[in-house]
Amino acid sequence: MANEQLVESFIKLIESSLSEAFRSDLSQLHTEGDIRTYLADAFLDRERLKEKVDRLSELIHIGYMLSAEVRLKELLLLILDKSKRLMNADRSTIYLVDVDRLHLKSMIATQLEIKEIIIPIDSGIAGACAMTGELINIPEPYSDPRFDKNIDKLTGYVTRNMLTAPLRDKLRNVIGVMQVLNKSGGPFDEEDERLIRLLGSFASVSLENAMLYEAQETMLEKFFESLAAAIDAKDPYTAGHSARVTDISVGIAKEMGIEGEELRQLRFAGLLHDIGKIGVRDEVLRKPGRLTEHERMHIQEHAKQTYEILRRIPFTKSLEGIPHIAAHHHEKMSGKGYPDGLKWHEVPLGSRIISVADVFDAVTSKRPYRDPMPFEKAVDLIENGAGDEFDPEVVKAFKTYAYRELKGQMNAG
Repeated sequence: MANEQLVESFIKLIESSLSEAFRSDLSQLHTEGDIRTYLADAFLDRERLKEKVDRLSELIHIGYMLSAEVRLKELLLLILDKSKRLMNADRSTIYLVDVDRLHLKSMIATQLEIKEIIIPIDSGIAGACAMTGELINIPEPYSDPRFDKNIDKLTGYVTRNMLTAPLRDKLRNVIGVMQVLNKSGGPFDEEDERLIRLLGSFASVSLENAMLYEAQETMLEKFFESLAAAIDAKDPYTAGHSARVTDISVGIAKEMGIEGEELRQLRFAGLLHDIGKIGVRDEVLRKPGRLTEHERMHIQEHAKQTYEILRRIPFTKSLEGIPHIAAHHHEKMSGKGYPDGLKWHEVPLGSRIISVADVFDAVTSKRPYRDPMPFEKAVDLIENGAGDEFDPEVVKAFKTYAYRELKGQMNAG
């Protein structure tokens, strides 16, 4: 939501919520008792007004926070946490309508994690809200026939009061439901209804944007996966290589504490690390025997071609390192790698991670001219190359990850 829209929405709420502060008619005060009563009421009104201003200020802050978050999971956690605090509730839940409009997927905040429960769209109070698009305020849920007691039984929670509001997209379609439970000193009142309506409108816009962003991310990832599979298909013996290298690279990175956008960038770089092989002649790429010096140099050109291809893609700022990471996975710590002979401190960390994953997958895969190397021997090969060919810290993380995740997979295979 644009800042102008946020400001306009807040002004409307302020006008409707605080207008009573400007309605005092002093001409009606005729006696000492009238004045005392007025002053006593004014003091109480001042306290109530202060509480309203504090909640409106918090809502303004929340609105701007939601508008800045595009990651769906993080946004859901933010909505769940902030709605609970704003509404003085014990728990908050977001229900998202599935694409077929047959079910609701509940998102419950539990110690900064999201617990999911799938329910039919016509089930319970949330279902009624999703189906009708109307706000529902219930002071005693167990006396309402629409209330589904099974949810409490499933979660072990006891619902004493609840307020449920629809979440709508730009076309006014209900895309979800926001629900707050067990208000402190409840039940929820008209002021709470006004607040959750506005909070719901902010949350709806942010959710719609986050869902669109996630859909674009999924499409981008699937495109890169298809592209990697197409490159691997040039050689039947390398089928699945890029995907395996990516999975191993991500596993190593997580072992090293890498997460978020840096991990996502590494994942995409892993999928695209061999894209330059599109320019390698098939008879060289598929040659079953030893390569000549000329053929070896021709294959090594794929690293530079990888960079030339990827640098033309208009990556976002968070992904702009992909061309360099993907192109330099054949560099060595000693500076004797290719395409640029970089020293270890010049090689991106992502490249150093992919380098280890690439070699491990290559030596443990079957080729026309050799059998796959056994797991322990392959790990020893990587470990012996630490300091000269591979980054020792990456090797350390790889070994921990490999024995925990890869050894069993290879033995089972």
